Amino acid sequence: MPRVWHDTQQRGLGFLGTLSGLIASAEVDNPGLIPDFRQEQHLIVASDYGGEHAAAKWISYTYLITCHEEAARWVGKSRLLRKKLLPDGRRMAFKRLGDRVRMRALVPFLNLSNGLRGLLAFFLVQRPIRSLFSAKTLDPTELGYEPLRKYPAHIAEKLLRITHLLALLIGGISSEGQDLNLGG
Repeated sequence: MPRVWHDTQQRGLGFLGTLSGLIASAEVDNPGLIPDFRQEQHLIVASDYGGEHAAAKWISYTYLITCHEEAARWVGKSRLLRKKLLPDGRRMAFKRLGDRVRMRALVPFLNLSNGLRGLLAFFLVQRPIRSLFSAKTLDPTELGYEPLRKYPAHIAEKLLRITHLLALLIGGISSEGQDLNLGG
């Protein structure tokens, strides 16, 4: 099976180069691990972030990358499932799984999601780690990208983490000429 992941060989990428190499190695050990979207015209990314509350020990960065056709198929099926299992307009939400209606709908929604062809990547960073880009706390005034210089250090750090991890994933699985649609 041909490899899909484009492993970066550029120097100076720090932890991103390490991550890229680990993903490439995982693909070699597990053929088919990375879905092949190189022939698709449109890629879609959904993302979510967690661990911002004071009691959290980890900060999470989650990305789902799929193609337009897969996303459209999933959305259509999820609407039917929602109409059948959540007729009162409720939405599935991890924070609200305590009610019985959502609990009964959980397994069918998970089964539907399990059928979605895509790359789901989940990164965890220990909360005490102040910066992935600096040995100390990030100083935004030292950044080469001027628009980030006006943000507080923790906001600039979060923006850099989100965009760098996403860029690694997109660079790893995309092909030249593909359109990218970002959702949050």
